[in-house]
Amino acid sequence: MSMPKIYHSQLKTMLSTVFENKLSLFIHGTFGIGKSVAVEEWCKLKAQELGLEFSKDFNDINDTSKFVFLPIILHQYDPAELKGLPFPNENRTQTIFLPMGLLPEKGHGLIFFDEINLASPMIQNNAYQIIQDRRLGFWKCPDGYTAIGAGNLVDDRGHTYEMAMPLNNRFLHVQLNVPAVHDIEVEGQTIRGWVNDFALKNEIDSRIINYLSYQSTHLYKYNPESNTQVVTCATPRMWEKVSKTIKSVSNENLLHLLVASGVGSGIASEFVAWLKLSKKYDIAGIYKGKTFNVPKEVDQLYSLISALIGFYKEKPLDGKAVRLLELSRKFNKEHTVMILNQAKAIDENYFKRVKNTNPKKFSELADDIFDLLI
Repeated sequence: MSMPKIYHSQLKTMLSTVFENKLSLFIHGTFGIGKSVAVEEWCKLKAQELGLEFSKDFNDINDTSKFVFLPIILHQYDPAELKGLPFPNENRTQTIFLPMGLLPEKGHGLIFFDEINLASPMIQNNAYQIIQDRRLGFWKCPDGYTAIGAGNLVDDRGHTYEMAMPLNNRFLHVQLNVPAVHDIEVEGQTIRGWVNDFALKNEIDSRIINYLSYQSTHLYKYNPESNTQVVTCATPRMWEKVSKTIKSVSNENLLHLLVASGVGSGIASEFVAWLKLSKKYDIAGIYKGKTFNVPKEVDQLYSLISALIGFYKEKPLDGKAVRLLELSRKFNKEHTVMILNQAKAIDENYFKRVKNTNPKKFSELADDIFDLLI
């Protein structure tokens, strides 16, 4: 399948062009990588740009004071819900369609037909007409709205319906990549990775962030060519769910069970074994001034970082904030930034604590790496 492959931040840039020019866009991508999340985040930014309130409530689709993100998982609907109920006109000379309130009549927003190629061809045709022609039967898309589509890859075993080539040719097509864990450089452009673009902003458990920093291939792990039937699979979407289940859980057996229920027993065993590495360090003692050596082994390095962050998270205090800053400076600059970004995500007052408690160290931080922090 020949089409450009892009990352989430590049998709958001493209969405601005699509919206401005009312273009027809189809986003291809494997499951669980955040296609709808990226579109929703763009909608929030667009709402701010237009001075409107963001909403994803269907009841707001005609509210002109709001920018509405309208996700429609297409295969969950039937034709009447999109096109309306057939009804004879007053003279009984033709059939008209009474709208069911699913589509907007005015206002601003983006209609997002998700999992479009899982729907039956009849449902797909209605969505394609909305996206391409901006109308369906007697319904016309308001000027303030744009419609786009997204679907899983054919290789994902998702029982998809392929689009005919004449129909494909009516759309712009891009394939969304699985996000990198950390920021990467692509053709001279910095592409924000999953940690900075999503995980920190959405309060993903720091143990997961640091584990995936060590085992980046476990962010997404699915092999469509495998003959083995699997029901659990590591994806960005599933790691978000796992994060919610393990909040405040420290018991290793329960951790293994909860992680395995989402991403599989193999990764869960590695995750728990990796967490055990941090127990060789006296974290409380380190915070009190005990000396330690920064590990050279990658697994131990990220395990220690996770433990330092976890100890601060238990009870954020001014003194601990300064000590964490001191400890972070013992690592290389990349890991210092990583530690402090996580501290900021955990405690929104982190840098204020440091500044108020030790202005000198805060000033040193500002002079050195503050511009690198998100």
